[in-house]
Amino acid sequence: MAVDFADKFHDQTGEKWALRNTKLRFSRKLIFMTSVLACFSWQLRKISSESDPIEQTVEAALSHLLSYLSRPPLEILADELLRGSVPSSTCCKIMCSYDEFLSILSDEKLRDELVQLPRELAEKNVLFQRIRNLSHTFRDGLIEWLFDANLEMFPLVKDYGLF
Repeated sequence: MAVDFADKFHDQTGEKWALRNTKLRFSRKLIFMTSVLACFSWQLRKISSESDPIEQTVEAALSHLLSYLSRPPLEILADELLRGSVPSSTCCKIMCSYDEFLSILSDEKLRDELVQLPRELAEKNVLFQRIRNLSHTFRDGLIEWLFDANLEMFPLVKDYGLF
């Protein structure tokens, strides 16, 4: 997953920089997390084929992943938070920050402020800093969830998530 941010910045001479940055702060994390969850979902659900042939196992895996990924990423994330008995404080960090991010983007006045905000003023802009802090809360919630040794996902993160 990569974005040629420099090229986009050059092409648009900085137009919409803050809006694009805001979206990327959340969407990259959400897409990455959805991919991790999809990979781990097979093991978390202990899904297996009744018979031994590899072809049937591959077919079962493909069927599972197609079904799993047919949902919107935010729905997948919410479903896994509920299934995984994730503490409510961690769920709130993740979902409340994402919800506030969406509410900012749906507010035309705030969205326009982001569209017009030049890169050199972002550091001092209250709205941009609010979004930046929200993205850090979202990230911190995801990290808490992934590295909570009391949750069933932790062994998978430890064994497969890093190396």
